[in-house]
Amino acid sequence: MRNVVLGAAGVAAALLGHMVLSRTMAEGTPTLHVFLLAVLFGALTKGEIFGAVMGTCCGLAADSLSIGVFGLSGFSMTVVGFVAGLAAKRVNVLPFVRNAAFLYLMTALDLVLWGLWARLTVGQPIGALKNLLLTRPLVTALVGAAAFAVFRWWRKRYGR
Repeated sequence: MRNVVLGAAGVAAALLGHMVLSRTMAEGTPTLHVFLLAVLFGALTKGEIFGAVMGTCCGLAADSLSIGVFGLSGFSMTVVGFVAGLAAKRVNVLPFVRNAAFLYLMTALDLVLWGLWARLTVGQPIGALKNLLLTRPLVTALVGAAAFAVFRWWRKRYGR
């Protein structure tokens, strides 16, 4: 039951973050992927199954806010959530630099999976993702690594 509440809180926080970003800086919304940050945060803290379920929920929530095909983000975020949780169990990704590199790779993987799946299903050209492929992983990784460092500091200082 606790994991359900944490997952729902993560999806709600991602929705709130997306709404705030889209209202304050509309051009910057695609560069910071708050839904994927919620998925990666869940995968790093709770494991691969929780990451996959969070990926499905956050992906479908992100798809419901877009005008694209429903399910594209759900698929890519489910795969990335599972892979991130599995890799985090085997590799220590807690130091800031490793965490940022890990988040960068997972964000790039999500974007590539999404682009390939969109190309396969609806014929959307991948060329439109070139600029996004450079900026989205970098911005999301830096913001995510900073947020995860603050979370670890908070948990160390104040406990669970």
